[in-house]
Amino acid sequence: MTWFMTMARSNRRVRAITLRRPRIRSSLLLSLPLQGSSTRWSQVALRVGFGVGVAMVIVGSLLPGDRVPAIANDKLEHFLAYAFLSLLGSSMFQTRRALALLALSLCALAILLEIAQQFSPGRSTEVADALVSGLGACSVPALSFLTSFRSR
Repeated sequence: MTWFMTMARSNRRVRAITLRRPRIRSSLLLSLPLQGSSTRWSQVALRVGFGVGVAMVIVGSLLPGDRVPAIANDKLEHFLAYAFLSLLGSSMFQTRRALALLALSLCALAILLEIAQQFSPGRSTEVADALVSGLGACSVPALSFLTSFRSR
């Protein structure tokens, strides 16, 4: 791991030396060069979109079984939903620690929602659904880690 040193100089004397970790930028999506106040609004839009996405996953996971639309492949839907949440979240966070925490928290959400589905009428808990959701949640941070290692 590379560490950078920053020094604050005053009258040619070194006052303080601080070490900081390098930040990685998610180069997968939404890292467009934005100028001025549009950067702030894009961050607000990402946070709102992430919150709405999490709410949609929670509501969709806990709907009663008779209200859930018939889907050809529910495992693909689980993977894509959590990969999309992970993509939105990874564009907000830029440190490795934050990306790892994002992946772990989305995996925990997937497990908790699968457990909660047994209390929803007409729904059942499936371990395969939780595993596929966890893979979707970990896919984007893993790609971000791999692209940051490759670019060094």
